[in-house]
Amino acid sequence: MIYLFLAMISSASMTLALRSGEKFSKSNYGILLGNYLLCTILAFLFLPEKVLFPAGSGTARLLGHIDGTVFLLGLILMQVNIRKSGAVLTAVFSRLGVMIPVIASILFLDETPRLVQLLGIALVVFAILIMNIRTSASLHNEEGTTPKTLLLLLLLFIVNGSGESMSKIVEQAVDRRFDGIFLLFTFSTAFFLSLLLYGVDRIRGGQRMSAAEFLVGIMIGIPNYFCSMMLLKAVTQLPAFLVYPSYSVGAILIVSLVSVLVLHDTMSRKQRTGCGIILLALVFLNI
Repeated sequence: MIYLFLAMISSASMTLALRSGEKFSKSNYGILLGNYLLCTILAFLFLPEKVLFPAGSGTARLLGHIDGTVFLLGLILMQVNIRKSGAVLTAVFSRLGVMIPVIASILFLDETPRLVQLLGIALVVFAILIMNIRTSASLHNEEGTTPKTLLLLLLLFIVNGSGESMSKIVEQAVDRRFDGIFLLFTFSTAFFLSLLLYGVDRIRGGQRMSAAEFLVGIMIGIPNYFCSMMLLKAVTQLPAFLVYPSYSVGAILIVSLVSVLVLHDTMSRKQRTGCGIILLALVFLNI
């Protein structure tokens, strides 16, 4: 359970660091490159043996390449969907992706939640919806939700859900000795793909990244690495139907509490209701 709690704290720290660094963000790539570069360095430093291609690690390296590609694809899809459908629907479909590993673990891994835990999972979904959907008008962009935009939202749901599932896939398919190799290839793949996209964007006349946003990315890379590592450890010890919903909404709850108690933000009634539902969901999930 301690690993799950640490993963929540790390995820919340990423969100708060992103919020602090928003004013420095001028391009789409500075924060990404700084983040993935530091994650790659940390992943290498934490390798028990500094060997990049140990015998028997082929599956870990392959899954790392896939995970790094999914990471970046998910971010691109979020940007596209925000432009097409707005931030509200994008946030809903992105966060609901957590249900993919939950459903997959129940169907294929014989992880059977009790009735009260199923209620907790349902409350997680309800909390995500109530905290993101404000009014019926905010569900659509000015042109309305078309079949094309709905397809993009569903693609975001699938890609983010697949990315969330990767820790459980690694737990099932990879020897625990190669967890570090998986993380190293995940972050290095994401870094080099981000660097490639940045180069293409610069050739097309895109915005040059600044040193400040690159440093913000470095700052975000610390909790990002530990978030991935702790989540991987958590799914090794706990069932997916407990880990993923708790991790997703637990981080939201921590961010909300820090925003109110430390940053003196004001929560709306729906946000307060959502936090209450999250607390109840966490209790049910852990009974």
